[in-house]
Amino acid sequence: MRNLLALVMAWVAISWTVVARADLIIRPGPQGGLGTWLVAGPLFGTEKAMRFSGEQEIVLGATVMPGRDFRLLQAPDGQFDLQRELRAPSQAFALFGAVLRASSPTRVLLILGADDGVRVTVDDRVVLDKDLWRPPLHDDDAVAFDLSPGDHPLLIRLRQRSGPWKLSARLLDASNMAPCRTVQFVLPGASLDRVDESKLVQVDVGLDSFSDRYEPWVHVMAQGGLPEGVELDVHASVVKTPPKSGEVLVFTSFLGKLAARGHRVHGLKARLLPLFAEGLMADAADDTTEHPFEVRVRVGARETRVRRQGHAQIRRALGQIDRALLQMREHTHEPQEAEVVASTLALSRERLAKYVSEGDDDLAATVDEAKAASTVARHVLDKQDPLPLIRGPMRLAYPSPLDGKNRPFGVYVPPSWQEGKTYPLVVVLHGLNGLPMQMIRIYFGQDHPWRRAPWEDRHVGSLAPLDAFVVSPSGFGNIGYREFGEMDVMHLVQWMKRTYPIDPNRVYVTGLSMGGTGAGAIGLRYADQFAAAAPLCGYHSYALRNDMANRELRGWEKMLAAFWSNVSWAERGKNLPMYVVHGKQDKPVENSLMLIDRYRELGYSMLAEHPDVGHNVWQQTYEGFKAHRWLVQHKRVEEPAQVVLTTASLRYGDLSWVHVKQLERHLQWGRVHARLQRERIDVRTEGVRSLALDWPKSIDASVSELTVAIDGQSLGFARGSPVVMHKDGDRWQSGAPEQSGLRKERGLSGPIHDAFLEPLVFVVGTRDPRLTNANLQVARALSFPPFGVEARWPIVADVDVDSAMASSHALFLIGGAGSNAIVNRIADKLPLRLEGNQVVLGGHRLEGKELGMMFIYPNPEHPRRYVIVLAAPDAAGTLRALSLPRLLPDYVVYDEQVAGARGQMVLGTASLLAGGLFDEQWSLPEVWVDPVDSKRRKK
Repeated sequence: MRNLLALVMAWVAISWTVVARADLIIRPGPQGGLGTWLVAGPLFGTEKAMRFSGEQEIVLGATVMPGRDFRLLQAPDGQFDLQRELRAPSQAFALFGAVLRASSPTRVLLILGADDGVRVTVDDRVVLDKDLWRPPLHDDDAVAFDLSPGDHPLLIRLRQRSGPWKLSARLLDASNMAPCRTVQFVLPGASLDRVDESKLVQVDVGLDSFSDRYEPWVHVMAQGGLPEGVELDVHASVVKTPPKSGEVLVFTSFLGKLAARGHRVHGLKARLLPLFAEGLMADAADDTTEHPFEVRVRVGARETRVRRQGHAQIRRALGQIDRALLQMREHTHEPQEAEVVASTLALSRERLAKYVSEGDDDLAATVDEAKAASTVARHVLDKQDPLPLIRGPMRLAYPSPLDGKNRPFGVYVPPSWQEGKTYPLVVVLHGLNGLPMQMIRIYFGQDHPWRRAPWEDRHVGSLAPLDAFVVSPSGFGNIGYREFGEMDVMHLVQWMKRTYPIDPNRVYVTGLSMGGTGAGAIGLRYADQFAAAAPLCGYHSYALRNDMANRELRGWEKMLAAFWSNVSWAERGKNLPMYVVHGKQDKPVENSLMLIDRYRELGYSMLAEHPDVGHNVWQQTYEGFKAHRWLVQHKRVEEPAQVVLTTASLRYGDLSWVHVKQLERHLQWGRVHARLQRERIDVRTEGVRSLALDWPKSIDASVSELTVAIDGQSLGFARGSPVVMHKDGDRWQSGAPEQSGLRKERGLSGPIHDAFLEPLVFVVGTRDPRLTNANLQVARALSFPPFGVEARWPIVADVDVDSAMASSHALFLIGGAGSNAIVNRIADKLPLRLEGNQVVLGGHRLEGKELGMMFIYPNPEHPRRYVIVLAAPDAAGTLRALSLPRLLPDYVVYDEQVAGARGQMVLGTASLLAGGLFDEQWSLPEVWVDPVDSKRRKK
């Protein structure tokens, strides 16, 4: 019997060895990415029929349903495009399979990015089941589960409803969010000979450019991991490719091996030998033209070839820029507006180097840009101020105080500019995906009928002379001129006034599409800064947005939607004439009509046109300076006799000579109607607690006292004393209100996104190794917004924040007291906190799966600055914060039921555990959850 048992054990051992040899083990990428799976699909059937059980065999070639077997599918970056790979129509399913082989007890974290439905089973146990209509976003679902030693079948069932169909997957150790050391990712039945080597890696090649040379670099990545046992030799060479002769090898080099070592795969980075320009010159008699060359990178059997073409003019410009910047750093010459000049040179260098590195196919445009940059650099090197010397259109930049990056903008300087004369200024705002220099071209009536924005931005060409200055902000790209985009515009308005001879009474704003929305918003919020506004084909009410229609809104969502709707601010435009153009075929025409109708209802100055065209009304409106002629016929009145100020935020409490100091309730509208009456000011208010007025310039100097008749009362103010009043109960009294402790005020009123109008830095908590990587991942996602938004906020570790940074920036703190050192210091002074797996909100304790919280609050250590705290008990809750919608109040407590709101403007069918606005003293309200969420939670 003992011998028989020994024979059986030996047979099992031999069989296990054979099976193991047939299995393919994938070592994950550096971030745990998995780019090789067993996949079956597309599959068709009912939801019930697609609930695969533990009887489903996970092995290469195993049948999932008739005609659909498991096959090997690869994606080198770990991002699977199933529409392309499976040629799947809508309403389909797919199955991803593998085996997780654990050598010791391990808690793992599976992180997925999948659109629509996803169902995950481990050992036939459902660990994740979500079925949502949603776009594909990276790392959207995270699920933790425990593995005992041995093999554990893993199945991911995907459901496609419509649109893109994608999946990304990462497997991490839950204790540190690093690739697992004790768990192997196994594809049973697969072998190395079934692997397509060309789909294992990505190769990135670039150049660093200098005045005399190019320095190629290579980055080989295996974000989706590599099969165990694979070693890929990496070679690189540079070859000159003269057009009329054969190739000339410059050098070749062995860079190393890319292999799965240990428990994960690391990429390979290498800098190649420099390529000196003198060896590339095409002709000794021609000192500008260079031979093209190729950088060739061979990884295993796959070769990547990258062709590049340099130009001597570009290299010389880079050299001049470098010398000019060095001269400025050494303070041997400091031109006026030195920050703008330095930022312009730095951005020009970055753009030129990028074009060369990426292989720009428009060399002539790059050379033109190099010549323009050389002009600025030469003026600096000659110790001249470049800005007063340049005429026509030019690309400039300034260092944004908000994110610290060089922010581009365009300027047109009239050729007629002469000392002693003031000029109009027109602020022109581009549309979605637009660019500053492109918008200048469009405003001058030069929009190309089929060229895209990048081409127009680089080919401004010659422009008809205009006796006005024009400035075209970037607005931080596609943020819609809200928040930091708005700050960008107003920063440049003030800079133009300071730098050039601008007549402050002849400043105008116009824009198209998204820029039309921005022109309406900025024109109305800063109505005392502009003489007229021309918003073309904009969107002036959130009530008409497709992503908000037919959705039940929370009370605070309604407040925020009104806050961001231009029509809500229309009353401020009493002294701001508007010219609105919206095509009859651009549906719904109510996008502009709501603002037009409201202006006319108020009796304000409105010129509206509805040509029989679609969205593009700007060509016919800007051509021949039609819009410009309308704008410049208006002049701002410095002290209007009547002011109508409406605001829901103290950020916009100023309008001409009226200043709201306190609102009864933030995000609820306050109104002031003020009229000058010789020696008296008549005032009517609503929703306002404190108010200040400027002493009218029009009142005769002999008048010693100003009478303010406010809401049926009469107050007197002696000349020279502040005209300040506040409400005590229902009665107005002169003077500022007495107050102590925290109170919502200008720049410290919330909601969460109010912090983005200030300099801001993301602070990653590093105290808890279980959460540090999740904290960092969320910081990277939030500080690098998608969809063409160009803000790039800095990220620092909590231990690196000093008093100088905290006193000058809003701090976006990621991690709770156990994870973030700064939150740990101030936790007892904050209104929400984490305790174990619960969020403590006042006297209430909230819990849930994927639990987390986010709120804004004055920084207890620097009360004139904000903190935003984003904290969760675990990595899954931290990552779930990325599902929060765009419109957020002062505080939210969320769990897995917020998942459906990702990428949305409002929550929609998703729900919160708690959410709302702090009161005017920054305290939690008695009712801390909206009735809509309460109702959803009861279902």
